[in-house]
Amino acid sequence: MNIKHILRIICMIFVGTLIFFAMYSNLDSIWKNHYDDTYLQYRIAINLASNKGMVYNEGEKTDAATSFVYTVLLATAYKIGMRKMEVPAFIINFISQIYIMVLLYFIIIYITGNIWYAIIAGLCGGLHGILSVWTVLGMETALFTAVMLSFIYSVFISNNNKLITIFFILLCITRPEGILFGVLLFKNKNIKTIVISFIVVALFYILRMWYYDTIIPHSVQMKYITTYTEWKRYVAPLSVLFVIAWTWLAYNLHKYVASVMMVFLIVSTILSMLYVRPMIHLLANQVKLQLKIGEYINKHINEDEIILSFELGAYGYKAINHRFIDGVGLLSSDVLKAYKKGNSIDVILNKKKPVYIADTYHEIGDSLYSKNMHNFDFLKIDIPKSEYLDCDYETILDYKADRNIHFVLLKLKKETY
Repeated sequence: MNIKHILRIICMIFVGTLIFFAMYSNLDSIWKNHYDDTYLQYRIAINLASNKGMVYNEGEKTDAATSFVYTVLLATAYKIGMRKMEVPAFIINFISQIYIMVLLYFIIIYITGNIWYAIIAGLCGGLHGILSVWTVLGMETALFTAVMLSFIYSVFISNNNKLITIFFILLCITRPEGILFGVLLFKNKNIKTIVISFIVVALFYILRMWYYDTIIPHSVQMKYITTYTEWKRYVAPLSVLFVIAWTWLAYNLHKYVASVMMVFLIVSTILSMLYVRPMIHLLANQVKLQLKIGEYINKHINEDEIILSFELGAYGYKAINHRFIDGVGLLSSDVLKAYKKGNSIDVILNKKKPVYIADTYHEIGDSLYSKNMHNFDFLKIDIPKSEYLDCDYETILDYKADRNIHFVLLKLKKETY
């Protein structure tokens, strides 16, 4: 690599960093108030670092960590003293974004030889809102995208069998859908690379099956059984492939058409970052209130009193030593098994007897409504805001967020069961 490439890359990183922080730094996120799902992995990482296992509830083995590699990295950060998990999470993903910019630069140089196309593609691919939003919110999306792009580069450009094997293994253990890229292993027709890659990945999943008693992650099973999913997060890594394809197409068209296409790429990237800002603001404000409830649980509720919820990220992160029942089944394997059999989970709840409910309610008229809690036989009614004590529970906390959403902590009365 010559000095000109190095200087261009430094300038690209500098400009990309300025744009990123100009767009997002004034929001109540980045270093705090991340996406609720992210806090699930934070809690699992803390438990792993604390020798409690890669689990959400100590002693309850559920395969709920979306990304093995990300969780291990976070656990390592916690182990060396980084106790506020939002900080290493952001650092890992922001470094991944910078890496994506640099790798895209070299990919476009390889494809087109055009310096300006390479710089624009690097900036747009690394900063596009569909990807950068998850860096701000703490998910491992940028990390997975960086590994995916490395694997693609090793297959199509470097053609280095050792790198192909390493990046494919990393891809598969970073997120489960990484295995779908295994079809690219057959491109170079190296049998040794293919066999070693699949054997190592198979051994990894055998070990996970031994530990969790399931080969399919609970997160994947839960998303197929329920409607609980966030598709935008899963297509985000593909945005860099769109940037590559778009740049290649522009390069092969007339220079005036190509110029228009590259301007469109720049404008669409900026607009996408502006578009996700309100979503970041909304989610950050909501999580801020969930974290407050988690802090209350940690300070005022005994650790032997079980809490039922459908959203356990921020609550569980702050109340790290409390036990929770996950009404969705992502974190509670017995709940997931009940759903898979089409059974009610009331039997499980009657056995475990949660004392509190921490969940999301929607304000409709004079009542707070939870579609989640209406799944249970013992909670059929709404919460009249003016008549809490006349219900089967009393309200401990009620924080109103945007869009008439309330985050409510309730204590169940003994006669509920």
